[in-house]
Amino acid sequence: MQSNQGRKALGFRLKAFIQYWVFLAVLSPLVLAGSFGVSKADWRTDLGVFRVGIVVGEDVAGNLARVEPFRLALAEALGMNVEIFPARNMSSLIEAHRGSRIEYAIYSASAYAATWILCECVEPLVLPLAVDQTATFRAVIISGPSGPGNLSDLKLENLAIPRARAVGAFEIAMYELEKQGVFPEGTTVDKVGSSEQAVNAMLDGTSVAMLGWSSMIGDRLSGYSRGSLKALAERNEGEATGYKIIWQSLDIPHSPHAIRKNLSSEAKRLLRETLQHMFSADPSAYDSIELDYGGGFEIARHGQFLSVLDFVRAKMGIKGASSEVTGEVTGTGETQKE
Repeated sequence: MQSNQGRKALGFRLKAFIQYWVFLAVLSPLVLAGSFGVSKADWRTDLGVFRVGIVVGEDVAGNLARVEPFRLALAEALGMNVEIFPARNMSSLIEAHRGSRIEYAIYSASAYAATWILCECVEPLVLPLAVDQTATFRAVIISGPSGPGNLSDLKLENLAIPRARAVGAFEIAMYELEKQGVFPEGTTVDKVGSSEQAVNAMLDGTSVAMLGWSSMIGDRLSGYSRGSLKALAERNEGEATGYKIIWQSLDIPHSPHAIRKNLSSEAKRLLRETLQHMFSADPSAYDSIELDYGGGFEIARHGQFLSVLDFVRAKMGIKGASSEVTGEVTGTGETQKE
């Protein structure tokens, strides 16, 4: 029989033997990775090129040249090559994002909503800020001095409604008004043309109320910081006296920059940081990509688009985000910059 000392020696050897193989098991993957270059692929290597989609319309060369400072700024921030994908219209931009042909796109609010409904593969990155530092606005109904005091007294034929360029803020407003029972579902209206023409109709008494928009921040008596009430005030010795807002929509976001959900978290962080500081740190890059608002960017959240998503689902004939699409949504934006 083995002595106690012999058994202890055997135990120590066995323990050392086990520890040695545990050490090799831990070390071997590290050695192999160092020897053969086997490591988790970097997201830059996976992508190869980072592609940014913008709507260029007919002037492809001119718009590509215009956004070159923005492209260079993103390339520097990401540490990789960036290419601009020139989309003829918003529909082709949506299809490119859905099909993973681009990682980044600049949308209207309704186009972002349509893309999310079709694939749930995107998320908002930033929203442009206006000079008053707002990233949203509201559609409003403004009543004039001889106009109705509330919605129940409003007659549709007395309401001046501007003709939006595409699927935009005023269509969203009409949808909300129908949902609230203010107008019958499927109401058709005569539109006066531009927002400026609607303001003129109010001033000359042709209309006693108008559908407009407002930032809804700032001094009420001067018409808030920007919007249709502000335009009326500026034509009325700087005061909105006699004009009142009798209805307002939910917040409508400015045109978002959006990215694919499956983009690397590091890439998302680099993009957010770059865009947040671009207005002051790289004004030439900012000015090359943001033509409407002029106040920088702020971080965007998907929850800011819920009311727009509701509207776009209804327009597309969808009951839920995974339902079959039966309609088409197009548009170039809801820019409110008067």
